[in-house]
Amino acid sequence: PGLLLPEIVKTVLQGYGDRPALGQRAVEFVTDTATGRTSAVLLPRFETISHGQLWGRVQAIANAWHQNPVAPGDRVAILGFTSVDYTTIDTALTQLGAVSVPLQTSSSIAALQPIVAETAPVLIATSIDYLDDAVALTEGADTAHLVVFDYHPEVDDQRDAVAAARTRLGSGVTVEALADVLERGAALPD
Repeated sequence: PGLLLPEIVKTVLQGYGDRPALGQRAVEFVTDTATGRTSAVLLPRFETISHGQLWGRVQAIANAWHQNPVAPGDRVAILGFTSVDYTTIDTALTQLGAVSVPLQTSSSIAALQPIVAETAPVLIATSIDYLDDAVALTEGADTAHLVVFDYHPEVDDQRDAVAAARTRLGSGVTVEALADVLERGAALPD
């Protein structure tokens, strides 16, 4: 009683620190001998992270985005399916006092553009699978930050897609992998 949402989230994640929180399919990176290109193959098992690990990821994102580019009350659009990364981003927004704007992956760009225009997100976070759609939405918005999650730079097609997004958006938009956000935020004070 009396705790604010950020404090409740922190208390729960730290309190259940060693217990499993989230899982996702394990992947193996396989290089095609004919083409030399690497792809990800889903394995028949799951990898989990604990509540404590989730809290560490949430805190790292909050550290990295605090005031730049996300301030309390700002909106952040998220385009992708629920995953460990999606949940981490969504939960980090509670720590920042920001508003999560989930965008439906089944909607057309034309249907999503008015939502992005009305909510004016300071950042769009997108799964690698919807990067092209997110780039199109970013081009039509006043958004200077695009973060790509569920991204494996070991996979040639994914790495090429991120490079193409950076080229298409130019220097006016920062395109960043979530792994880079996590690394930067882990080195910053809470």
